[in-house]
Amino acid sequence: MLLLKFILANAGLAYLVTKAGITEPLRDKIKETSFIGKILNCPLCFGWWSSWGIYYLVYRQIDPLETSYYSFLGSITAYIIYLIAAQLSSRKL
Repeated sequence: MLLLKFILANAGLAYLVTKAGITEPLRDKIKETSFIGKILNCPLCFGWWSSWGIYYLVYRQIDPLETSYYSFLGSITAYIIYLIAAQLSSRKL
């Protein structure tokens, strides 16, 4: 259950930071050509790095193998949720 909460929290954070309108001014200020700018505009990239941060906050340790596992799951889930949201928002109701 903790893994599911972790993945969904990370996916929500990744979508909020990379695609939500509320964070658009922040993304606009940072050039997309910089490393941080690329991360802030990519749900997959941000999902990976935010998973590392969330993992550390939850477990207070860094186990490279387990952290990579969580980061992989977090980033893929963030990207899939982004694709679903993009598909749903492009449909005409």
